Amino acid sequence: MSVMQQIEKNSPLVNISLLESLQGKKKSDELDLFIPFLADILEELNTETIDKTELQKAFIERFKIVTPLEALNSLLIRAKNLGLLTKNNKQFFVQFLKVNELTKQSKSKKNEIKNSINIIVECLIAYGKEEFGEELTYEFAEESLYNFIRANISIFTDNIDGGIPETNTKIKNKQYLLASFIKYIHQQKKSLIPDVTRIVKGTLLANYLTFADKTSQKTKFNNITIYLDTPIIIGLLGWDGPTRKKSLHEFLELIIDLNANVKIFDVTAKEIRGVFSFWGETLQKKRYHLLHEMTRQLFNSRGVTPEQINTESVLLESNLSEMAIEVDNDFVLKEQFCCDENRLKKFLNRVGFKRTSHDITCVSRVFNSREGKSINSLDEKFSTFITPNKSIENVTNHFFKKEIDKNSIQVVASEKWLATFLWLKHPEHFASLPFDMLLTDAYTALNSDDKFWDSFLKRFKDLKHKGNITEDDFNLVRWNSSLFNMVQHASVLSGNDIAEDDIYAIVEEIKSKQIFEKNAEIAVKENELGFVKEEFNHASQKIKKLINIFTHSVSAIVAIIYAWLWSVGMYYFGPSVDILDKQDISNNLVETSGYLGFFILLILAGGGALGGGLCIYNKIQSLLSIRITKQFFLEKDDKDRGQPKT
Repeated sequence: MSVMQQIEKNSPLVNISLLESLQGKKKSDELDLFIPFLADILEELNTETIDKTELQKAFIERFKIVTPLEALNSLLIRAKNLGLLTKNNKQFFVQFLKVNELTKQSKSKKNEIKNSINIIVECLIAYGKEEFGEELTYEFAEESLYNFIRANISIFTDNIDGGIPETNTKIKNKQYLLASFIKYIHQQKKSLIPDVTRIVKGTLLANYLTFADKTSQKTKFNNITIYLDTPIIIGLLGWDGPTRKKSLHEFLELIIDLNANVKIFDVTAKEIRGVFSFWGETLQKKRYHLLHEMTRQLFNSRGVTPEQINTESVLLESNLSEMAIEVDNDFVLKEQFCCDENRLKKFLNRVGFKRTSHDITCVSRVFNSREGKSINSLDEKFSTFITPNKSIENVTNHFFKKEIDKNSIQVVASEKWLATFLWLKHPEHFASLPFDMLLTDAYTALNSDDKFWDSFLKRFKDLKHKGNITEDDFNLVRWNSSLFNMVQHASVLSGNDIAEDDIYAIVEEIKSKQIFEKNAEIAVKENELGFVKEEFNHASQKIKKLINIFTHSVSAIVAIIYAWLWSVGMYYFGPSVDILDKQDISNNLVETSGYLGFFILLILAGGGALGGGLCIYNKIQSLLSIRITKQFFLEKDDKDRGQPKT
């Protein structure tokens, strides 16, 4: 079977990607993008009239979501306006000539997209084999990729069709498998980023089907107030790592670009300061085990101190102001619109939430601000609480289902929900945001404290208590920055029940890595030392050469001065030839002997001047050279070596 044949006819990955590809051809708004799919479905059903139930099933096949009937009604009206349908006696009739004309236009684009999807899926299969030694089937790889993107990007969790069968496989931690694959693409297979981005953008566009409001043409939203949850602020400040910080700042830039109001409640500011206080105290007391593992590693890599954390707390409002985030210190509840906070607390406790005070306060204030109204249009003035915690989003919105209409804009929503309808307004300005959102979720999945990590720590501590692992090895491995990722990697095939042999293998691998890193560090230091010595010797030779030139020059000058003084002295105070001239010497032999003696004395005097000059030259040059060299290189002569300094 060829690769092309392996893709299902109604593969959600293909349809999602096609949705994004059609974006450039939209005429009115995002609803127009679904018209080609409607035409394809109508051609396949081949019935003259519209059966909304069958139509809904067909959309499930293509997007693996349960499309609300309200969205289908809006889509049918749009199709009627475009001439694909006619309406008579409240019944829609298919105009097949128009339908066939439209389906032909999208088929060539669909084949191109199938090739793109195949490349991604085949890459995932190869990655699974190379990284985990596991043979992934094409069906499993395609479904897993779509489910991962859908789970992290889609806002229609309640509408997801859960009837997809999963292929039997040894993979037990698919979340880590897919998250590490997205990281792999980002770091080593950048050529696939546009193809993955197309899927993510298509998923955001598919989210549009679930919006109650299909009529708003607003491009600015100063009527909306967005309250951010604590984890989002922590991420914006950079304490969740650079990847999430980048994604959240793009998200914030998008909100500000659309003129929405961005705030946090005073209780959120208080909670953030509480987090900083806990971090500072934990670092101060060195109780590192209380920290989230990746937070501990972040602190360690940055060399974070308690003083830095305290400074961050003091500058919180200033940093928020720089990001155009306002702290709402003056919110006043309107008594007649309050929700039952005690009942909400019990509701949250019942589903596993322990510390609920902050969340209840934020949720109840947003609910109160709506004054009992259901918000069905983006044109209305409203506020919403944005949190990355999907559980809080799902639980609280379920809690309010009796107070708020089904189609109302949510009281509590995720970043994905907000990013969807905001990004759709200016996708061209924030082209990288969709992939960055997926990448952030991938890193979050890779770095989360989950059941696999907790299970490993328990088993690891048990082995130490039994004496199977020494205290030194335990401490060496437990605080190693590679441990968390190695455990997550092992969990892909082992799940919670990580074997003891796997634990021992991790211990040995980390120990070997530590030894290798130490040896590599020593080798680097030795190379650096050798280089320094070489540079020092080279510099020493230059300095010694300069010292030599200097000392020889000084010595020569002194010697020349000495010889000159000697010569002057001999000239003025030594024997003179004039004495012989004044003497009346008649004997030629005596006269000759006198002159000869005079010249001998002159030669001796000249030799004395030259010899003395050379002696002084050598003596001064030697002394200067020794003293100056000592000053530069702290050298001592043999007599001084080992002697105490005076």
